[in-house]
Amino acid sequence: MSHTKSGRLEPGQYRDAFLVFIVTKVSTETLNQFLKQAYDQPDVQGALCVITSKDIASVTHESRPPIDAPTSPFLGWPLEAVNDYVEEHVRTREPLSEKFYVVLDEETARNAKSCVLVENVVQRRRRYAEKRLSPTPGYEGDEKVKYVRITFEDVLQTASALDFGAGDMQELVDNEEVDT
Repeated sequence: MSHTKSGRLEPGQYRDAFLVFIVTKVSTETLNQFLKQAYDQPDVQGALCVITSKDIASVTHESRPPIDAPTSPFLGWPLEAVNDYVEEHVRTREPLSEKFYVVLDEETARNAKSCVLVENVVQRRRRYAEKRLSPTPGYEGDEKVKYVRITFEDVLQTASALDFGAGDMQELVDNEEVDT
């Protein structure tokens, strides 16, 4: 099985495409299970893009199973470092979302059923400052990210809903509504 590219990403094709960062060794089986379960939901609006290079311009297609687990350039990276990468490289790269992204981590490798959905809080603060809005409760601090562990089945729909503005990550963090 080779790394298959599916569906070229074109501006306007998706509301958003969410990057998937692999920060620990994840099996091909787990990666394909993640993609299949994320896409195998009704009314999926977004796309997932497994990032295999630090060159963001190389992200031109959504990732659909079956694919081989790539060698990730982000192995061992903490969430804050991944977020710094997103801040530096993803801005204005439509349709790639700079607001939300997914991380496959050690727990993903162990349980093969959950991943981390991350909100780029730096981007949120910048957007609010540009519009001269007061911070939303829970977003007043200096943290760079907010995140929640979420099931493979729920990650794409939740990311799309949050990106659209239906609720915010703080609600998920506060209420621990997402089962793993």
